[in-house]
Amino acid sequence: MRAVLHAEWTKQWSVPSTWWSLIAAIIVTIGGGAAMSALVHADTADGLARLAMSGVLLGQAVVAALGAAAIGDEYANGLIVTTVAAVPQRGSLLAAKAVVLGGTVLAATIIAASASLSWAVLLTIDAPDPQPDTAIQTVLKTAASMALIALLALGTATVFRSTATATGLVLGLLYLPPLLAALIADPAWQVRVQRYAPMSGVLTPIGNGTGREPASWSSVGVVATWAVAALGAGCHSLKRRDV
Repeated sequence: MRAVLHAEWTKQWSVPSTWWSLIAAIIVTIGGGAAMSALVHADTADGLARLAMSGVLLGQAVVAALGAAAIGDEYANGLIVTTVAAVPQRGSLLAAKAVVLGGTVLAATIIAASASLSWAVLLTIDAPDPQPDTAIQTVLKTAASMALIALLALGTATVFRSTATATGLVLGLLYLPPLLAALIADPAWQVRVQRYAPMSGVLTPIGNGTGREPASWSSVGVVATWAVAALGAGCHSLKRRDV
């Protein structure tokens, strides 16, 4: 397994798009949070954290594309044939990809979420600062959710063997439920639709579903369920097909 992990690590960092995607994810996450913190006044520590993490609404799209490309690009250029020949244990192959991808996105988004929260504190002088424990929890839950979204995209791309298809499907899962919920008259059902969508892992719906707060561990569990289901389907598909 160590050799498979090393091979996937080398493969990931030898592709320039990995660097650019991670840089883009960090920039849009920090930039989005900083912009909202500068434009909208926060009166409470929770409000400050909510504004600081609003940049993940853009950052999650970038990590979804990165996750889909982790295996989808191999299908596009034919490298998957060589990869499978080198690692016949296809479950181990997908697990190694998930560990390398998830760890990379987790580290990058911890940096991005920490910087976003720091910028929000600096830009909003008269708002109460989040307690250290709250700040750490907010950063960790947000980063975990972003890593899980990347894994959701990885599993989806394994099933459909296409970066573009997987990216489109995952972005639909992320962004369509809030729009569909707005068409539902019953506020309770609005919250239900949004709460069980993957986006609930990065920003949890509150009240009647029109507002969102930083992720809770239960909402992280929702996106983890989506990711595990996608990876399970991807593993099954990878084992059943020739490539």
